Order: sequence, then structure tokens, then C-alpha cells
Amino acid sequence: MVRVALIGCGGITAAHLAGYRVLSELGRVTVCCDVNEELARNRAGQVGEHSAEVVTDYRAALERDDVDAVDLCLPHHLHAEVAVAAAQAGKHVLVEKPIARNLAEADAMIAACDAAAVKLMVAHCQRFSAERQTAHRLVRDGAIGDVYLMRSDHNQFVNFPAGHWANDPAMLGGGAVAGSGVHHLDTLRWFCGDVRTVSAGYTRNGLTPRTAEDAGLVLFEHEGGSLSEATVVWTVQRFPWYEGFWIYGTAGVIHNVGGLHLFDGEPRQGEFRRVKCDHDDAGGFREEVRHFLECVRDGAEPRMNGHEGRAALELVLASQQSAARGEKVRLPLALG
Repeated sequence: MVRVALIGCGGITAAHLAGYRVLSELGRVTVCCDVNEELARNRAGQVGEHSAEVVTDYRAALERDDVDAVDLCLPHHLHAEVAVAAAQAGKHVLVEKPIARNLAEADAMIAACDAAAVKLMVAHCQRFSAERQTAHRLVRDGAIGDVYLMRSDHNQFVNFPAGHWANDPAMLGGGAVAGSGVHHLDTLRWFCGDVRTVSAGYTRNGLTPRTAEDAGLVLFEHEGGSLSEATVVWTVQRFPWYEGFWIYGTAGVIHNVGGLHLFDGEPRQGEFRRVKCDHDDAGGFREEVRHFLECVRDGAEPRMNGHEGRAALELVLASQQSAARGEKVRLPLALG
């Protein structure tokens, strides 16, 4: 039984708690921590049949003997500070994406967890979603031949009130691309391989108090020769789907519009057919939590470890540089 302190009790924690509630044989939330005590108490009432203690200082959570791991659902500028402290306290770390705001913070988190011999996993839920896991298996098994192009998009209207931390790019680490696009950039790398170059364009439209980008287009050239692109929009007034992807291979196509679909017939002959997913966790949060708890229990390395989270962050940072300079950026990025 892995005992977890939930540190940061904002909106995303509801999805995490839903996972813990159905995985009680693997772990449970024993502590809910937030500087807003009322918010922490509300989350403590949602952990399941057992009770959870409430604290308002993360250091108090780290001192407890009934905490083996932490689940960090904090503003991005706090990830590194609390993750490093958790590792030094001997606690395993699950941290919401992105891993941090910059590579120096990510490296500090990785080094601290390595030194303490604790697990570090970044909560990239798309890696665990039913459609993407199934599509990845199909690609790996050669169902559509060699992938030469992939598209992924994000459609949402995200409007934080004035003064909210997520409107400040210094706290969030950017705007729409850092906040949600990091999922899609990571997914493109997962399917198409390491990235050689990044080209990006950002735009703002003034529809929200946000001072960073409301939308962005990001194009990757991958080491294996394939191309991929992500479209990320945080100010869509109405959209036909939330998150979509299309994978083009030399022997077929996979997409997830209206469910997961596969075409592997002769060109322009036949139809797409619906594919049953390997599991039923559409959002991936339950399977994400399951994987973290199993890795802690078994001593295994998380698939979305700190190095993978850092690689996803590097893609965000490269896209920021490309958009600012109006030029293609080559990886790896120089530290500094």
C-alpha cells in the first residue's frame, strides 16, 4: 500500500483522486495539503472510504511517517522547490506536467530524485489515455507501416480570472503551448521519435487577461525523417472535438475523431473501421496513477520518468525560441 500526500488541491486533483479511489489495493491518499485550508478539506472529503489528514504547509506533509510518495498538483513555478524537498525527505514524486518551467529546474528535480533513489514520474496523462495507448500499440505492431506524418490538436477555451497564477508566464512557464501543448508535443515525440528541429508560431488575440500566447502552431522534423505538427488553442469559442490526432503511415492511417479508427486497405478503397481500445480510461488519469503506484511498489522505472518529462519541456522551450526569433531551432538546446 503506497501512502500518498496530495500537495496542491486545485482543479486537476479531482481527476487524480478519481484514480486513487478505484485503486485502493495499490495506494491511498493519506494527506491533502494546500495553502487554502478549505480547499484541502474539500479534497480530503473526496479521497474515498478512509479519511485523509489536512495540512497547509507542504513541509508538514513531508515530515509524516504515513507518507511514502507525493502527488504534486501545484502551480508550475513551485514544482522544482517541492519536488526537491520531497526527494530529500525520501518520498517518491509524481508531478503534474510540465515537469518544470526550465531545464535547470528539471535537472535539479532529476538529480535530487536520483540522489535519494526515489521515483520521479511526470503526469503526462496522454501517454496513458485509451486511444493513444492503443494507437501506439498499433503503430508499434506495424499496422500502418512506417509513420511519416502525424498531427495533434487541442481545442479549449481557458479563461482564468485576472490575477490568477496561470495568466503569468513567469509562473506557468508560458501560455497555451506550455500549459496544454506540452501534452501534444510529448505525444508527437512518443509516436515519431526524437526531434531534430522545431519551428513555431504563436499568437495572442486579447480575449482573456493572459499575457502569453492564446494559440500556437508547432512543427517538428524528427530524426527518422518523419514530420509532425501540433495546433494548440486556448480561446476556441466552439469546437467539434477537444483533442484529436491523425497518424499517417506508408500502409494506413489512424485517427480518433469520434472514436479510434484504423484504415489499412488499398489506397482509396474501403473504409475506416472502429478499433476497440485496450482499456476504458479515456483521459488516462487512472492508468497514470496506476503506473506510478506500481512503479513505487515494484521498484520499476516509470515510463514517463524525469528524463522523458525534461525532453517534453525542451520541446516547449524550443518552440518558444522559434516563435520569438522567427527561425527554426535545432535540438538539443544549449543550457544557460
